[in-house]
Amino acid sequence: AMQAGKQDQTVAEVGSKDLVLAFQSEPLYEAVVRMLHRDVGRLPVVNPDNVHTIVGYLGRSQVISARLKKLAEDGIIPPEVAERRLRKGKKTGQEL
Repeated sequence: AMQAGKQDQTVAEVGSKDLVLAFQSEPLYEAVVRMLHRDVGRLPVVNPDNVHTIVGYLGRSQVISARLKKLAEDGIIPPEVAERRLRKGKKTGQEL
C-alpha cells in the first residue's frame, strides 16, 4: 500500500471488511485456531454482548507468553527459562 503513488490510499481502501474476532470469554485455543486458519497475527478482542466494543487485542506475543507460563507452571520447562524468555521479549520489544 505504501508503494510509489499509493500513499494517499485510505485505511478503508486497503483494510479488510471480513473481520476475524476473538471473544474475551472464549478459550485461548479457539482464538489461536482461528488466527491460524485465517492467517492473521492479531485478533481484536470484543465483548460478546456487544461485538462493536473492542476491549483489547490478542497477538502472537501474548499467545507465546501464555504458553511459556503454562509450560513453567506444569513443570515442563524450568520457571527461570520462561521468565528469561519473557523478559527478553519485553526488553527488546520484539515478539518472542
